[in-house]
Amino acid sequence: STLIHTGLDTDGLLEVPDVDTPEQASWWTGSPEPGALGPAVLLGHVDGDGGRPGVFNRIGQLQAGDEVLVDRADGTRVRFVVDRVV
Repeated sequence: STLIHTGLDTDGLLEVPDVDTPEQASWWTGSPEPGALGPAVLLGHVDGDGGRPGVFNRIGQLQAGDEVLVDRADGTRVRFVVDRVV
């Protein structure tokens, strides 16, 4: 998925990508960019309208040691490794 930028809504809650486009992920601009120092916050849906799979549909299958790759706008790729699942 590409990443769109999201912020906070009028109630001060995190905005998430529209459920009509469940394959879309977002980056909360109040957090560090993916790959920068600190925890980047990525948001998305597990399922969308009509049961369509969302961008995080298989998140329940992640295990410690799995890699997550994020391609950044500057052409670099950031590698994350799952350290635990709770």
